[in-house]
Amino acid sequence: MRVQCYPITPPGLPQAATPGWKQHYPAAAFSHILDSSKNQGRQNSMEHPVQPPSIDRVLELPRLDLGADQIRILTLRRGSWNDAISCDLEIARLQSNPQYEALSYAWGDATVRAPIILDGCMYQVTTNLEAALRRLRHPTRDRRLWVDALCINQADDAEKSHQVNLMSHIYSNAAHGLMWLGEHEEDSPLHHLSQPAQQNRGVTASITRSEVIAAFGLIRLMGSGCHVSSRVPDEGENLDSVYHLEAPSLNALATLMGLDWWKRIWTVQEVVLPANVTVICGDMQLDWAVFSQAAINFVDHIQEDCCNIDYEAGVGLARFHFAIDPISICRRRGYQGANYILETLWLFQGRRASDERDKIYALLGLGPTPLLCADYSLGWREVYCAAAESLLRTPAIGLQALLRRHEYDRDLDLPSWVPDWRAQTEQDLLSRELAWFNFYDGFNAAGGTKFTSKPSHSAELYLLGTAVDDVATSLGRPHATADDLETDTHWRGLLEDMVNLTDNYPYGWTYIDAYFRTVRCGMSMLPATDGSFARLHPGDSSQLARVRDWEAARGLDPVLLGTSRQRLFLTKSGLLGMGPEETRPGDKVYILHGGNVPFVLRPASQQGLPDRYTYVGDAYVDGVMDGEALDDGSTAAEWVALV
Repeated sequence: MRVQCYPITPPGLPQAATPGWKQHYPAAAFSHILDSSKNQGRQNSMEHPVQPPSIDRVLELPRLDLGADQIRILTLRRGSWNDAISCDLEIARLQSNPQYEALSYAWGDATVRAPIILDGCMYQVTTNLEAALRRLRHPTRDRRLWVDALCINQADDAEKSHQVNLMSHIYSNAAHGLMWLGEHEEDSPLHHLSQPAQQNRGVTASITRSEVIAAFGLIRLMGSGCHVSSRVPDEGENLDSVYHLEAPSLNALATLMGLDWWKRIWTVQEVVLPANVTVICGDMQLDWAVFSQAAINFVDHIQEDCCNIDYEAGVGLARFHFAIDPISICRRRGYQGANYILETLWLFQGRRASDERDKIYALLGLGPTPLLCADYSLGWREVYCAAAESLLRTPAIGLQALLRRHEYDRDLDLPSWVPDWRAQTEQDLLSRELAWFNFYDGFNAAGGTKFTSKPSHSAELYLLGTAVDDVATSLGRPHATADDLETDTHWRGLLEDMVNLTDNYPYGWTYIDAYFRTVRCGMSMLPATDGSFARLHPGDSSQLARVRDWEAARGLDPVLLGTSRQRLFLTKSGLLGMGPEETRPGDKVYILHGGNVPFVLRPASQQGLPDRYTYVGDAYVDGVMDGEALDDGSTAAEWVALV
């Protein structure tokens, strides 16, 4: 697999003034001990150590006023390392600006728990949370925290809905964000247990302390702007100004990025919203700003060809970048743009949630205005339909809400026009899929028409649209992977069997020119003057020649942008298009009013639903991307019912 979106050519290796990593960043520099250091805690004993209470008391949480902005704040009581964890809850109003830190963590196995003392009662929490509290506890002073599992009554759907609707305020108002990645294996609070006992207690630590030191060291090194190289130095060669990327540090980074925190949907807003965030793993910590700068520097160095990075190292560092950069983008952009929440849903669809509704609810706090209100009395399909309709009716989004990533296990009971945000996606194709989504605004297939719909009391969606043509043939296999370099040859051969590539296309240019644009979805990797990707304009043969020469000089795959899991097709009138992998003969190409691109719809008559369509996906069709299909007025607009 190539590094997505950033073509890598073998770069030179200029010498830089950055000092060597081993001299400048010794391992001790990354052993930032928390206030609740195990060493300090073990050396201090409490004057009045906490004694576990009897287990016959029943915990009653202080009740919240669901008509106000009330939250609970957890006070983590001071204690030495081996003391039982003791906490108390109090109610506060966000309007009063209470002081607290917000903890972000992955719950872990909810069925395997460890005891803490909460409001004088024994209370069971996941072992990952117990480990976090033990690390965060200070030996001589209390600490005020907001922790979702303890500050929200998880058994009360009404309260949970109320608190989720306050999430943006809870995390934005936090004095600090604490991003707990988990415990490392050495010196973990449960390390004294045997391996079977650890497994029985749900200990999920999967990284060693030495790996954390190595991974944090590499991240801090990259964040400093140091040059890196995969090349082994020749004997006697002085590479003090360039850090040699060795397998142990790269493997440690991969292990760190494989921890469960990076896979959960709730942790996104928990790191995006606080003004300052510290990343913590075991007894070590590093500012989030260093992670963010490291991801930025990786891209800058790739684009400048100043580092000698081989395939394996490039893939590993690219995966680090693609884990960090979406979060950093959200932190930098804040609430810019009404389509911010839609982009966020695309970016983080691959993250998991134990409750399907949380694939929406966990991101509500990131939009400029709420997409909808969290309501745990609704089923997940109702939530997805409500979210999709809300996106469609947001003026700055409209039909862009129909665009979606390839869904591998889509729920068949969900209306076809509603994205299945719980469906599995292919993370390695994320940058290609998002590239096409980002090109949406560069087209204007519906001309000056406006998004038009009419109310429906069912799961049907009524939109005004104009039929363009029927799909006659879907050509061969889809472009299946990010490095499928044979697809161009495959598609071109099949097209040549059907048409003469030098013949005139229905809109006046040749089929070879139409093919050139279509496999690139009308976009070029050759940057425009402002640095953005450039539109390939129909009829501009000189532009095609420039792009062809530029790509050839860099050895770039011609089937490059927006085509992952896409299929080439030919319509009955001879139009050439690129549509979803599922596109098949008999499907119809529609221009839906207000849509920037055409859409592929399938008649639902075979399902006993006459005059209804199922949504297949968005498409590029050469020659109709700028309102041409509506200009001649040959086809009248009609209401299209999507089911």
